[in-house]
Amino acid sequence: MAFTFAPRLKPYYLQLKNYTKYRISNIASLKSQYSIRIYELLKQYEKIKTRKLDLNHLKELLGLEIHQYPKFYDFKNRVLNVAQKELSEKTDIKFTFEEIKTGRKVTSIRFFIDQKHKKKDVEEVKHKDIIDTLGDKEDLKFVYMLLSDKLSEVDCNKLYIAANYDLKKVKRAYELSLKQRTIKNLFGWLKDCIEKQYSIPVAVTNLEENKDTFNDFPQRRYDFDDLEAKLLGIKK
Repeated sequence: MAFTFAPRLKPYYLQLKNYTKYRISNIASLKSQYSIRIYELLKQYEKIKTRKLDLNHLKELLGLEIHQYPKFYDFKNRVLNVAQKELSEKTDIKFTFEEIKTGRKVTSIRFFIDQKHKKKDVEEVKHKDIIDTLGDKEDLKFVYMLLSDKLSEVDCNKLYIAANYDLKKVKRAYELSLKQRTIKNLFGWLKDCIEKQYSIPVAVTNLEENKDTFNDFPQRRYDFDDLEAKLLGIKK
């Protein structure tokens, strides 16, 4: 992945040591070069929560000539509003701003910065909460060992919960899955199997999300006694 910046912005990006470190993931999807720069300028003041900048100085920091966007209305719509929308939708911070006037002319901008909880962080918190509330941790480890090559830990947790913390139900669903010809969504199939208590191989055709061609390849057939022995550290 490569980024191209306007020549006037180059010095700012080559001297990153003068700025707050930030993740590339937060700016990778930003389309406006001004959004990228505003993100950096506000990220520096994230903990302070506010930053005031003279309008002409802000233009210089954005790589603009002072005479560009002589009407504040145009600068607001094409730069500030665009950055506000992009940062809110695609980064870990968002902002509002206040226009400060000298007479009838806007001469400064005061930004108000708020942190956002990114989806990934929320999922990590949820994952930790699930782990903290699960019953038998040894049974859960067994589920991980059984399905770790095909499902995430979060999905393993969800299956364990769907089985009401009953390891036998998870084992049984797994054994039935091996008898299926094709499973497009392994997690969805196993969860359905547990909740609906399938007793024979059954076709599930309405689980298209997160496609997983689980049985398109030879599967490992586990010896459950051997797995349990490994889990307990017993050599057989």
